[in-house]
Amino acid sequence: MACWVVMQDGKAVFIQVSMAANNSPSALEKEQAHPILTAMAEAIATTKRYAVVTGSNKGIGFEICRQLASKGIIVVLTARDEKKGFEALEKLKSDGLSDHVVFCQLDVVDPSSVASLADFIKSKFGRLDILV
Repeated sequence: MACWVVMQDGKAVFIQVSMAANNSPSALEKEQAHPILTAMAEAIATTKRYAVVTGSNKGIGFEICRQLASKGIIVVLTARDEKKGFEALEKLKSDGLSDHVVFCQLDVVDPSSVASLADFIKSKFGRLDILV
């Protein structure tokens, strides 16, 4: 048996799936979730999450930024080269992700650059949920 709490039409719904002997779903039951589970599901669904992706002006880092931002996560795109970082930011903005991506220059081997990024995150968002 498997159970989930999902948001459906603005309400948390408890879904229970019974499995048959051959591991295929045999029954699907839906009912309104307990108020505590409802509150938890709503909090998770509405809480903003913040990510930093290092070296994200090209390649895999750039695509990770795109994917996280497309999921509604606020992403700090970072690069050593400011020009390349802003160019990457503009590409993501042209894809309609301007509300979810910001740029901050970062050289991971420079302690003052790392400290500046930490100060930026703390002052702008107050926390960090994902570090790539």
